[in-house]
Amino acid sequence: MIPPHLVAKYRTGNKSDKNDAAAIYEASKNHNIYFVYIRTLEQQDLATQQKWILSHQSTIKSKRCRITNFDVLKIRMKRVKNDISLYWDNS
Repeated sequence: MIPPHLVAKYRTGNKSDKNDAAAIYEASKNHNIYFVYIRTLEQQDLATQQKWILSHQSTIKSKRCRITNFDVLKIRMKRVKNDISLYWDNS
């Protein structure tokens, strides 16, 4: 298999099956183009699991950040509340 972004350089005209086939043929004649190997089902499954884990970790980090920010906001609000009550008590 040849990567599509490399084949696109050889395509003339609009994208169609005929033009794609001609571009693949022309690209395959070039000795400098690398071919992509087809992954096995196990390799595809492993890649999917790793992407899911990274996505899950990202979600957890985002929620932790929101909770932390909310806690900081609550602490600041308490301080403001205390300052206001001190102000009213002194006046």
